[in-house]
Amino acid sequence: MKKIATLLAFTLFTCQGYTQSVIEWQKQIGGSASDLATTILQTSDGGYVAFGTSSSKDEDASGSHGGADVWLVKMDQNGTIEWQRMYGGSSNDYGRSILQTKDGGYIFSGHAHSKDGDISANTDEADCWVVKIDVAGNIEWEKSFGTSPDGIADPSNIIQTEDGGYVVAAFGNFIDYWFFKINDQGVLQWEKFFGGTRSDHLHKMRQTPDKGFILVGGSISNDGDVTGHHGIVLFSDFWVVKTDSLGNMQWQKSLGGSYSDEAFNVLVTSDGSYLVAGLSECNDWDVSGHHGAIHSSDTWVVKLDGQGNILWSRSLGGSVSVDQVYFSMIETTEGDYILAGQSESSDGDLMGLTIGDNDCWMVKLNSTGEILRQKVLGGTNFDAIIDMVRTTDNGFVAVGFSSSTDGDVTVPIHPPAPGQMWYDFWVFKMKNVLTGTDDPSIGSLGVFPNPFSGSFSIMADSESSISQFSMYNLLGQKVLQSYIYDGNPINANSLPEGWYLLNAQMENGKTMQAKLLKADAGN
Repeated sequence: MKKIATLLAFTLFTCQGYTQSVIEWQKQIGGSASDLATTILQTSDGGYVAFGTSSSKDEDASGSHGGADVWLVKMDQNGTIEWQRMYGGSSNDYGRSILQTKDGGYIFSGHAHSKDGDISANTDEADCWVVKIDVAGNIEWEKSFGTSPDGIADPSNIIQTEDGGYVVAAFGNFIDYWFFKINDQGVLQWEKFFGGTRSDHLHKMRQTPDKGFILVGGSISNDGDVTGHHGIVLFSDFWVVKTDSLGNMQWQKSLGGSYSDEAFNVLVTSDGSYLVAGLSECNDWDVSGHHGAIHSSDTWVVKLDGQGNILWSRSLGGSVSVDQVYFSMIETTEGDYILAGQSESSDGDLMGLTIGDNDCWMVKLNSTGEILRQKVLGGTNFDAIIDMVRTTDNGFVAVGFSSSTDGDVTVPIHPPAPGQMWYDFWVFKMKNVLTGTDDPSIGSLGVFPNPFSGSFSIMADSESSISQFSMYNLLGQKVLQSYIYDGNPINANSLPEGWYLLNAQMENGKTMQAKLLKADAGN
């Protein structure tokens, strides 16, 4: 009886797998070369902006200046392109971050190598390029910012401040955290550098309720501004820096273990805390629950209080080399957290969920870091979510890329030119994702008996019958496989006691899942 109760509890808190798709509409936007998105916005008119970099000169992309350009695509509420524009010069220029400004226009940051075209004053090898445009995409002003002759400055994101100015976070070959404040015309007001004598890389910045800033990245320093580094200084820690409104450091924290930890995103939560996420190869010091071998990378999520003290942490992933579910982080109205990114694991936290080689992966955590629900989206090839935002109708819109033409990907890609590396912007609108109100599956999969001791039967309440099935243990290892199912009991006498996941493929191509427990008949 105790094991049956455990089964019910386990089922309630285990993620959903292959349910009916939550995608309302989707678009592949691009041309025959590489088009890589970094940001999605819902605009004040109810439409959307997808932003990033394009090397294409055909199909949806026009106006190339040569090489790669910063690319902005304005869409209506159904994802139909209203206008698009490329920004840059004759060399390679990359779009990093964009936001809609209080006047209805936009401001974006880019990594500019060009010294011509739209770029008027690039003096380094590559500058941090900040461009203000109006609501129709016309340039109002643009400025280039660098740190030294022949230096490289690469922005991560940009924030509009209460006074109408902007703060930009960046990193480069100057190996320090660097962020700076400009006024509403792009005139530099102040700049700050934080770090030690070794490499420190700033990846994300957010404004805090006290009008200060929280900055996250990675550091292999243990001197200067950096204290508390874990392990030897050949490997990075999460490095978190809190400043006041003028950029003066208030506190800093090094978080991690003996190997590499690098923070890539931070969320300021409604309770005044900080959710920090990135990659970790560790399973010691601050880090626990790592999946796979050391030096493979999990997503490590850390909840910090207002002074940077750890409240809880969670390792998310499987046994493959890299699992990344930190690209986008959103707090729900209930105080839970939705994280989105990509993974190619089929074990660990993703046991039985994987569709293809690399899938879009979304995880919902509660306020203490426990997994509430998960979902994967994609096809048989490479799919990832790069950014996701909540929409005004309480849905979500995401941008990423996909090289699949099956599964959840139902729109055709733009064929690549011969010899070209190719990606499109994959933009899709979702409804009620991970909120507990997804459309139900068409039919359900039953296992009888459950728990079982020797053999079991499966039955699908579905419009289609079962064509084949596979069964996995908690390590994600396949323990049973059959390419036909005749309805007879399945002999599992050789399997040890424990939890298993059953995947059944229907004749109509859909996949259904069930969790089951093998237990001794006397218990």
